[in-house]
Amino acid sequence: MDQSNYKQTKTKRGFTYSYHFSAPAPGKPVLFFSHGFPSASFLWRKQVAFFQPLGYGLIVPDHLGYGGTDKPTDPKLYVGRGLVEDMADIFDAEGAATVVAIGHDWGSYLVSRMLQYVPQRISAVAFCTTGYLPADGKFSPLTPSEVVKGIFGYDIGAYQRFFIQAEDAPAIIEKNIDSFVSLVYPETPNLWKTNMCIDGGARAWLEGNKTTPLPSYATPEDQEKLRTSLISGGLSAPLCWYKAQVEQANIDEDAKLSPAARDFTHPLLFIASTKDCISLPIFGDNIHATYAKGPVTRKEIDADHWAPMSHAPEVNGMLLEWLGKPSQKINQSNYKQTKTKRGFTYSYYYSAPASGKPVLFFAHGFPSPSFIWSRQVAFFKPLGYGLIAPDLLGYGGTDKPTDPKMYIGRGMGEDMANILDAEGVANVVVIGHDWGSYLVSRMWHYLPRRVLGIAVLGVAYMAADGANPFTQGELIKSMIGYDVFAYMRFFVEPDAPAIIEKNVMLFNSNMDHSNYKQTKTKRGFTYSYYVSAPAAGKPMLFFAHGFPSTSSLWRKQVAFFQPLGYGLIVPDQLGYGGTDKPTDPKLYVGRGLAEDMADIFDAEAVATVVAIGHDWGSYLVSRMLHYIPQRISAVSFCDVGYRPAEPGVNSISHSEAIKKMIGYDAFAYQRFFVQPDAATIIEKNIDSFISMVYPEKPELWKTNMAVDGGARAWVEGNTITAAPSYLTPEDKETIRTSFLSGGLAGPLCWYRAPLEQANIDEDAKLSPAAREFTHPLLFIACIKDYVVLPVFGDSTHGKYAKGPVTRKEIDADHWGPMSHAAEVNEILLEWIGSLKM
Repeated sequence: MDQSNYKQTKTKRGFTYSYHFSAPAPGKPVLFFSHGFPSASFLWRKQVAFFQPLGYGLIVPDHLGYGGTDKPTDPKLYVGRGLVEDMADIFDAEGAATVVAIGHDWGSYLVSRMLQYVPQRISAVAFCTTGYLPADGKFSPLTPSEVVKGIFGYDIGAYQRFFIQAEDAPAIIEKNIDSFVSLVYPETPNLWKTNMCIDGGARAWLEGNKTTPLPSYATPEDQEKLRTSLISGGLSAPLCWYKAQVEQANIDEDAKLSPAARDFTHPLLFIASTKDCISLPIFGDNIHATYAKGPVTRKEIDADHWAPMSHAPEVNGMLLEWLGKPSQKINQSNYKQTKTKRGFTYSYYYSAPASGKPVLFFAHGFPSPSFIWSRQVAFFKPLGYGLIAPDLLGYGGTDKPTDPKMYIGRGMGEDMANILDAEGVANVVVIGHDWGSYLVSRMWHYLPRRVLGIAVLGVAYMAADGANPFTQGELIKSMIGYDVFAYMRFFVEPDAPAIIEKNVMLFNSNMDHSNYKQTKTKRGFTYSYYVSAPAAGKPMLFFAHGFPSTSSLWRKQVAFFQPLGYGLIVPDQLGYGGTDKPTDPKLYVGRGLAEDMADIFDAEAVATVVAIGHDWGSYLVSRMLHYIPQRISAVSFCDVGYRPAEPGVNSISHSEAIKKMIGYDAFAYQRFFVQPDAATIIEKNIDSFISMVYPEKPELWKTNMAVDGGARAWVEGNTITAAPSYLTPEDKETIRTSFLSGGLAGPLCWYRAPLEQANIDEDAKLSPAAREFTHPLLFIACIKDYVVLPVFGDSTHGKYAKGPVTRKEIDADHWGPMSHAAEVNEILLEWIGSLKM
């Protein structure tokens, strides 16, 4: 960061602030970057280097206590309102009416207070790693330690007790500054967990003058800048940011805020860092769900706490995309229409280029219209590139002739030339995907002077040589071993459109009932299960559903993996579907259920399986890891993570601790499910129950199921809400029929068994080592599940998974296998392929 861009301003409180400033280009916003501890403004140097050349205005201060800014040592001078007013004074000095505020660490705290005290000065807000922190005058960084420790198994706030309570903390840090830098910026992120999150760990590290390798992103210049800044200015002032909270210096001002003042409607971007074991993403997620009332964009990066430094290109790209178009949707006001010489009216997105920038032409394929390029539009438009993204013939807002002769390459290429002429565009860089690659190939053939360059994604350049996938089908099959274009023979059949339109939500998603078999287990229960034998060299996949599903939960996975040759075993679990339905909770103990699965594997002569669980199916797969680990080659948990056997522990017993941590009673609904009359009430109001369990809006779980008495009130009141698009009428009827014929008493035993401690004898026999596992693990986290939060799985995996762990995340509620089947399938396929089985 060029020191000539630094300025100084004296605020009304009498403090002199040093800050980087660069004026915005016309039409560009001012970005305000707010650092935390123990950084100064240089934390954001890679963001400054990226955004300044793009014309964005920048205000990047050294905060009070840091760098070239004054360094008072009275914690009362670090109250939120005062710090905010200091920022407003800087904005006034630079004539900045509003800013886009971006915070990290304690910088997120400051940005949060700006939302409370000067909301009119903020146009949008982004939090990196550390999320929004609402004003609560009673809050202390130390108060939640025991609660959080009980949930996550380690003391997240331990290091803060040293920073706050030790009078000698500044002197110890200054004396051992290299050790401190090594502790704060470790090469291995887990070092925070093993040293900073242990009572006395931070002090012991520093007093022992320990060092560890620094990460590659902490350059020698970074280290020297940090050392110089902290040695010259000392640590007494920066540590006041911590002390002000504990000494409740904010309490008077914060108490004046109404509850509504803690809410905000500004557009929000949250960049979560998955390897930060202190500022866990779940903290920001839950606070944002409570207080953010405007549009929320959430991104995730595989980074520790220092993402602005370590993952700068990703952070910059996320910020740029969000600044350009936070909704990531193409603005409909940019769509235009043109009638081509062939007589067809085309709808297309158009944005004019900045001076010196080329026009990019994006061509989609089947079955997507132009919106497939939404993210590319959001990325390239702020950079000044011109953009043309048409709905191609037959799609979206464009004409839809049904004569194949209208779709010849030359004719469609000439249509594109007519669009370019309508916008006065001489030539373009063409980018194609799928059939869009075919179109841009024809543009290259027939309009070579209009094409500056060509990029093709997924589907390569297609020469005009008279060949087609049908004539080349046998040749390709002989090369790769399978009939890659077989599906096209269906697509060209006369009845294909009618079949697809009729079954668009079910297309390629049914489970053939002729594949179902029955087996009687050694415990005497008859299980119904879907089975398909594997092709040579392919593993057997075992899918375990939960409540209130049946094996049909996995129908889209069956439809995806069976044609690829994977073996499949997908049972109706005990109490469900075509399987027996005992009503004694003692018959639902984990060991017994696991042994039932082993009996099914034996019946099918299957030695090992890749076990994949969801909801209570994850509980079953967890017990299989305990009791029949030799039958599992690898394990995947979708939404609900690994659940170790802990005698006497259940979701209800954890309710209060979880409520204190996340602010609501996530498992309140389970207290209704274990009541004697629950089955009868649900069966009587089955449509209301289905509506509650599969809501269109995921937040409904939080406002109804996660409220004491809420689930009972919903079902007894026969309340109905809109169903999500992924829950088809056929899905709903399958669920209704299953539970009306078989009842709910059996399925609800899965909840009752842990509460009544039916498992306690068997689980108590397990050694601590038996709760750990070395199998490869894939965790697919669903970020919009407000009951089973991703952090619950992250925590148990961090403690018990001793083999390779892969973590993926999808923007789904609890029902990811249904709602986001394509993503789940691709994630599973990639992971299974990586196992080299």
